[in-house]
Amino acid sequence: MSVTAGQRGSAKVEVALIKAYKTGRLNVAKSGPTTSVTLTSTCKRCPGLSKGLNYVLMGKVDAQGNGQLSPSSFTLLYKPIHAKALALLSRKSC
Repeated sequence: MSVTAGQRGSAKVEVALIKAYKTGRLNVAKSGPTTSVTLTSTCKRCPGLSKGLNYVLMGKVDAQGNGQLSPSSFTLLYKPIHAKALALLSRKSC
């Protein structure tokens, strides 16, 4: 939805949430029909996200419930074929 430059090359990324498989302590905001999450990325260009596309994102959550993305975070362009595998993984404990 939006990207805002942060300190020392970082960025705040606001993404619309379609489906959350495991949120843990992640702060999720609901505004009308839209559910969103604000993530902090340690790098403005990593992971490389494009507006209007759907992604599977996996990263860390800090003690305050803020999502964090780093260059090593898992990012995958979502395809419907992934739904079954993601549903199975969401049932497994970490």
